[in-house]
Amino acid sequence: MPSHSYLVLATFTFLGIAMIVYSVSFRIRRLKVMGKPSIDLFFFITGKLALFLSWALFLAKAIMPSLGSSRLPFAFSWIAAVLTIAGALLVVAGIRELGSSITVGLPEKETHLSVTGIYRFTRNPIYLGLILVTVASCLYFPEPGNIGLAAYGILFHHRIILAEEQFLEKRFGEEWKNYCKRTRRYL
Repeated sequence: MPSHSYLVLATFTFLGIAMIVYSVSFRIRRLKVMGKPSIDLFFFITGKLALFLSWALFLAKAIMPSLGSSRLPFAFSWIAAVLTIAGALLVVAGIRELGSSITVGLPEKETHLSVTGIYRFTRNPIYLGLILVTVASCLYFPEPGNIGLAAYGILFHHRIILAEEQFLEKRFGEEWKNYCKRTRRYL
């Protein structure tokens, strides 16, 4: 197995362990992390499923390098590995920074607006991280099915972001508008 495959597997392992630790922590603290979907439920669920299926294909390719028929320059595999690391770090940093305000979908409870830490650089570090890993998946495993899943997932995650930002503007008003003036949606 090439060394970039080990790097991809190690990064997914790190991300998986982090998600388990956060999930256990949320459960122990009895935090409700499931909110109301910000877009139509079908597209909300299928958009998330598409990203995770793309990631599964990414992992399959890392484990079985001969999988698929497309061949891209060797450097693409290393670029994908680096994007995966960056994406995983953004996801973990974003979740860590949100703390008890984390919600999948729109929160029903009162939350605070996170504008420090990683949120000083991007309004959506978790989504940006998810998108980076998904783009990495396409670079690593550029098969039409994977690219289709990734495109669908990214499209609907962008729609989720737009809907969540409308919600945040209503909830936080001027504070949100001022934050948007100094911090970009993605980078």
